Amino acid sequence: MRIEADSLQLKEMYEKERQAKMRQAVSIGSIIGCLLVPLFGILDYLVARPFLNTLLAIRFVCSLGLFIIYFLNRSKLGEKYSSYFAIYGVASVGIAIALMTYFLGGPESRYYAGINLAVIVGGLLMPMTILEGIITFTIIYASFIAVSYPYLHGQALLAFYCDTFFLIATMVIVLVGFRFKEKVALQEIQSRLRLMEAQKQLEKHTENLEKAVRQRTASLVHSERMAAVGQLAAGISHEFNNILTVIIAHGELAKLDNTKESLAKAVEIAIESAKRASEIARNLLTFSRQSSHERHYINLQKCCESALSLMESSFKKANIEIKKNFPPHLPPVWASETELQQVLVNIIINAFHAMGEGGVLEIGAKEIDGEVALSISDTGCGIPRENLEKIFEPFFTTKGVWGDSDVPGSGLGLSVVHGIVSSLGGRIEVESTVNEGTCFTIFIPIPPEGLEKVTYLADSTVPTHFDHAAKSLKILVVDDEREIAEGITKLLRARGHEVTSANNSSEALEKLEQERYDLVITDLLMPGLSGEHILARCQRFNPPIPCMVITGAAKPGLTEELLGLGAFACLHKPFTIIDLVNIILRFEKNFQHGNP
Repeated sequence: MRIEADSLQLKEMYEKERQAKMRQAVSIGSIIGCLLVPLFGILDYLVARPFLNTLLAIRFVCSLGLFIIYFLNRSKLGEKYSSYFAIYGVASVGIAIALMTYFLGGPESRYYAGINLAVIVGGLLMPMTILEGIITFTIIYASFIAVSYPYLHGQALLAFYCDTFFLIATMVIVLVGFRFKEKVALQEIQSRLRLMEAQKQLEKHTENLEKAVRQRTASLVHSERMAAVGQLAAGISHEFNNILTVIIAHGELAKLDNTKESLAKAVEIAIESAKRASEIARNLLTFSRQSSHERHYINLQKCCESALSLMESSFKKANIEIKKNFPPHLPPVWASETELQQVLVNIIINAFHAMGEGGVLEIGAKEIDGEVALSISDTGCGIPRENLEKIFEPFFTTKGVWGDSDVPGSGLGLSVVHGIVSSLGGRIEVESTVNEGTCFTIFIPIPPEGLEKVTYLADSTVPTHFDHAAKSLKILVVDDEREIAEGITKLLRARGHEVTSANNSSEALEKLEQERYDLVITDLLMPGLSGEHILARCQRFNPPIPCMVITGAAKPGLTEELLGLGAFACLHKPFTIIDLVNIILRFEKNFQHGNP
């Protein structure tokens, strides 16, 4: 079956190419014929002057026919009938020459050679099939017999036999040439098909190889990121222990004191401490996850502060001072937050190791000629001049086993940094003096205006108090964590809304079938059916019910995925009351204007 399919494809390609060549050949042949047929009228003047007018008339009619064929072939008709035009063109010239021999002695005429010439030129110029050639040459030979018939006696009969022999021999040779050309063309197309197949296999192999390289590279980059997380773990653990100690101590003191003031203070401290723990956890997740590196507008100062927060405890313990220098209106950069944090953390960890006990880490940024220049400098041991050109090479390190040092290191950190900065269209420069310190400067292009954000960004306007909504809404809250569902329910009821809660997807789906809601707020990951099923069911109502999804999942691209499925908004845990109210206020405003 495969051989038959290949053979069929081969013939289809050959026929398609032959038709294209045939159309081009007909156009060229008809133009040549229009010029040469009248031009050979000079021969009529020299050797056949008594029949000059008759012969010129024949030439005129033949040329007119070729002229018409040229224009027909150039039209849409040429796409389907170029083979017929070729047969007509060659045959018409042969017939015209045969008619001329009739007036000049039949088989004994010198013009007989013109018939052979027409056969040869037509055979060389037109890519005919054997069948088309037989039809054409049969017409020409039949016309030759017709005009020779009155002369078939005496010496003319002998000349006729000789002419027929040479004419048929010429036709056979040309037909063999047709077959040879067809065979060569088929072999050429077959070779081309094999080459195309080999090229496809090569492209597929190259694609698989590039995919494997990308996967290995991503794996190495992620491994380097995880190694950095391991180095951050001790400091982060210390920071969390401090936070928990603050919460427990103030909670126990408030319990002993048991006054309104002490309870209020303990709650305030617990909330602020929990926010701090949430920020550290979120920064760590952002840094450690193996994301798809979606890019969007990044506030560089906030990104730097997030990276520093992961090392803050370690810096305090090592007595390292942190200095920040950011202008008030620094332009955003177009980057992946995960990648940018990896760049910062790798450089900051290197600076920490270079300084040891005591020192100053200075980080800042400024705008220079359409770029944001981010500099990170330390007062550490510095880098020897002979190593400066090697530090971005993979596996070059002065740390770990390869660098004969107790400080952990794989030699991939700065190589990964260089690759990420290059992918952002930026560059990185380094200056260092031994025993004085090192300064890395990263130049990132400022994005052109008009780039769209690819992630959902919440409104930064924070209300200071919560009044009743202008219109009460029917809202369904779904979360398998009862405490979360109750908290959201209380908040929304305080806004004057009619709120129903459900603690699992099945219960929520039943309530959706029983009543019509203005808004559904659902958790994403729940036992049984997930929040995606609730979102999908809301979309099937007419009109669809607006649905907001809340989730603690750290899956990259999750926000865009949920918004693409029809969610009104996506809110990530942990969130504050302000975060939730911000979105509710925007929904209330849209609902009030008839555009939920």
